Amino acid sequence: MKRINTLLSLLAASALVLFSGGGTGHAQAGPLVKDPAASKVDITIYGNRLAQVQETRTVQLQEGTNRILLDGIATNYRPDSLRVLSAKAAPGSNGGHFSFLSATYQPATLTVERILSDSVGKEVEVFRDKEGIKGKLLSYAGGYMTIDTGNGEMRLVSSSDVRITQAPVGLSNTAAVVVEAQAGFKAGAIAGETASYELTFSYETTGLGWSAKHNLVYDDVASKLESWQTVVSVVNNTGTSFENATLRLLTSAAAGNDAPGGMYKLRAAGAPMEMADAAPGATVESVGDQKTYTVPGKVQLVNGQTRQILLLEGRDVPVKREYFATVGNYSEGDNQKNVSIRLTVENCEKHNLGKALPAGQVKVYQYNSAGIQQQTGSASLGDKAQDEIFDVVIGTASDIKFSHVLAHQTNNLDKANAAAAKSSATPNGQPRSTGNGRVITLPTDQQDPVFEEQTWEVKVYNYKTDRDVEVKVEVYLPSPQDVAAPLTKKSATEAFTHVKAGKSSNSTLQYKTTIQVR
Repeated sequence: MKRINTLLSLLAASALVLFSGGGTGHAQAGPLVKDPAASKVDITIYGNRLAQVQETRTVQLQEGTNRILLDGIATNYRPDSLRVLSAKAAPGSNGGHFSFLSATYQPATLTVERILSDSVGKEVEVFRDKEGIKGKLLSYAGGYMTIDTGNGEMRLVSSSDVRITQAPVGLSNTAAVVVEAQAGFKAGAIAGETASYELTFSYETTGLGWSAKHNLVYDDVASKLESWQTVVSVVNNTGTSFENATLRLLTSAAAGNDAPGGMYKLRAAGAPMEMADAAPGATVESVGDQKTYTVPGKVQLVNGQTRQILLLEGRDVPVKREYFATVGNYSEGDNQKNVSIRLTVENCEKHNLGKALPAGQVKVYQYNSAGIQQQTGSASLGDKAQDEIFDVVIGTASDIKFSHVLAHQTNNLDKANAAAAKSSATPNGQPRSTGNGRVITLPTDQQDPVFEEQTWEVKVYNYKTDRDVEVKVEVYLPSPQDVAAPLTKKSATEAFTHVKAGKSSNSTLQYKTTIQVR
């Protein structure tokens, strides 16, 4: 006899309680077969909160129709997602063909309420203070039981402390799927004997997700990353824990062949995160146009926990640092704005990287005078391919600033408008804005194109006391324009130049653009 108030131990001990019937469309069409724990578990997580679980289990089947209880399925199992991939009879056995018939999902049922509901009609004993009440359980609802004591008395009692003579069959403390299948045996098989089958199946579940974060330790003096660590966080909210699983993380990335080598190190979950040259390299492969990262070794994913796994690591990665200021076709007055910082990374084996990188957040750390790493920048990174050269904008510089003002502008209509004002004729035209708050009149009889020339002034302030700086000024134009030196045209609407400023000083540069306003 067991007490309900010690049901935790009952639940723990009852990892598998067989179904007595029901659950499939062929409830009585064969024995219900126990299955052991999975011998192989392979989990592929597709980004955020969706995964495919593939398991291999060895089951003992009789000839004919069998019902196989696949216990321990994720609570967040997606209905109708079960697929039986293969079923192989053990070599030397009488097992033959295997035919899948149906599958029925069964949520976890081993609960206090279900135990009492399924104990209706059975003998129970209830303890109230020091009094013991024995009898047949007639009903259970809302936490109260009706008990027939057998002496003409019926008692209505709370279910706070109950003993039952036998745990009801047909209950499981985890979610399960009952698979109905037909097993065919070879000729000469003995009636009632069983054959061993290796059953491989897969299903989908929500509640499993992963995301990547890239931790960069940056040495701006040496222009390198002392380390590049890619850490993934794996969240398991499926309602089920997974033991000894192979973990694969799938993300969108540029297709390509990932050659082995480089400075990446990959460690199984739970292993120490210190750098170790002997650690196995990351496995990255292309599956169609997607990238899959396989964590080596076996991983334990406990339900309700988030696990951080060091996925990739590169050391002494050279980078190119660039200060830059972005300006447009508008004046900001003398207001000083911080310039931005950009790191250019070449994702190649020569530079101690050389494998596809998953999208994720970037955290940049630098050492202070006490040798403590402090976060000095952050960014977002998209999927990056092997050998791709890419930029990471890591923030702004607090002691390098710039201003951008419109110094002068003129156009070739000024003379025409002046001449019209001296004559008796009134210019016949319509207003037209140049985009800088200035309105000019365009006479309808003016056939020549109208251009406006603008002179801009960029001033860079270098408050650093230990180094000279160079700032790239990136000019974004609202429409196709002509530019003059020192600007270099990058496209119809983009141009750039560079401004140098010595330590504790400032430097001014002027550039001109010409825009057609008609």
